[in-house]
Amino acid sequence: MTPAAEAVRKAFGGWTRPQAVLAAGLGAAALLAVGAWLWLRGADGAMQPLFTNLQPADAAAVVQVLEGEHVPYKLDDNGATILVPAADVYRLRLELASQGLPASGSVGFEVMDKLGLAATDFDRQVALLRATQGELERTIEQIQGVARARVHIVMPKDTVFAGESQPASAAVLVEMKPGETLEARTVQGIVHLVAASVPNLSPDQVTVLDQTGRILSSAAAAADDTAGGAQDNMAVQARFQADLQSRLQDLLTQIFGPGNVVAQVSAELNFDRTTTVSDLFTAPTDQGGLLRSITELRRSVQGQSTAAGGVPGDSNFPTYPATTGGNQTSSTTEDQSTRNYELNETKTTTQVAPGSVKRLSVAVVVNKPLDAQQQQQVEQLVAAAIGADPARQDTISVTSMPFDRSLLQALQPSETTPPTGRAVPLWAWAAAGAAVVLLAAVWIVLAGRRRAARRRAEEEALALARLEAQRAAEEQGTPAANGTIHDLKTYSRERPEQVARALRVWLAED
Repeated sequence: MTPAAEAVRKAFGGWTRPQAVLAAGLGAAALLAVGAWLWLRGADGAMQPLFTNLQPADAAAVVQVLEGEHVPYKLDDNGATILVPAADVYRLRLELASQGLPASGSVGFEVMDKLGLAATDFDRQVALLRATQGELERTIEQIQGVARARVHIVMPKDTVFAGESQPASAAVLVEMKPGETLEARTVQGIVHLVAASVPNLSPDQVTVLDQTGRILSSAAAAADDTAGGAQDNMAVQARFQADLQSRLQDLLTQIFGPGNVVAQVSAELNFDRTTTVSDLFTAPTDQGGLLRSITELRRSVQGQSTAAGGVPGDSNFPTYPATTGGNQTSSTTEDQSTRNYELNETKTTTQVAPGSVKRLSVAVVVNKPLDAQQQQQVEQLVAAAIGADPARQDTISVTSMPFDRSLLQALQPSETTPPTGRAVPLWAWAAAGAAVVLLAAVWIVLAGRRRAARRRAEEEALALARLEAQRAAEEQGTPAANGTIHDLKTYSRERPEQVARALRVWLAED
């Protein structure tokens, strides 16, 4: 028996079985109760952030309230974060909100309530300016990615000379969260927000910059619109490619099985907005066409003329015949017609919306060998799925090659389902292990006691048999009587309890 077991036997050797069993049960119950209490306390007593990104003034005010209520707290992130017990987070937030904490380092229109009757007009103007700046800061801080904001407004000075008047201006400093940036449209939104909140403030007079000193705003709004339009075009093209690729991947997965096919789609879109105007002229026909004008000319001449008779030349020449006079009648008719028709004209105006597909390129890789016929079938299927057009010179490439799955097999999770819910802490497992060890130790002690009691019972039975034999020898007067008495005395000194038990048995028999 080891020294540790011997020490345990000596420590618990005097206990009876009911006492040992009761002690073991109480010890195990106590360990489990302490472990459960510590677990629950650890879960409920964990420190959680009450507020983060606090200004020093707000952090000091919140700490003062916590110390006044004796609430344990912990400072983190160089004092910008305050941690409190998880059970008190929501209660403390509501209580501090009722006191106006944290004030976020800016003052809103509540400052107007603090003006008394003795406040001058200058005091009211200053308070209104502070309230406007504070409200703008609170509004800008609600934009996603903005941690803190500062707004400075310069109001114009009233003057009687129009040439000396200066317009209002504003400057906005935004502190971004780690890894966050502002898009051009968001910056323009901040610019218009500030300009719309201050009278007579033009958006061109608003400057927005970040904590690094980089100017985010620009007076050229057209440049921002162009950049924003380019970003929108890229987003539309990416969504079109992703949608087409997803549908093609789903189709091919139904054929080759999950993980046995990969499809990639590259689309080239045309974002130019074009307008086409075409005029078509056709010749008019006799049956058709719109008559524009008709010009008709008709002329008719009729008349009668009288001529005197005579001979040409001199009458002294008898060789010329003489002519006699008489009446002559003449008639002339002339018709002219001109018809002008309108030309048949067709005007067509076609406006092409941006986003038309200029060209598609598709690559498909299959994790199995394909023959020429199968490869052609896959190409035809892909062409039909994406709506390929030979006029656009769309390209489709289908390749078969084995996939490398070594990394996937290395990262494949075990078949054991991970436990759900809250993870059990290490000290809880230690407490459970200690309880198991204690139960095992108690079982060993009880088993040892049972074995010892069995040995004692056997020894008592043997001793009783020897005593019976020795008593019988003494009654018969055998020579071994003296030795028997000596053995009895020695046995009585070594095992008094067994001798006493044997004597009680003899007395009971007598």
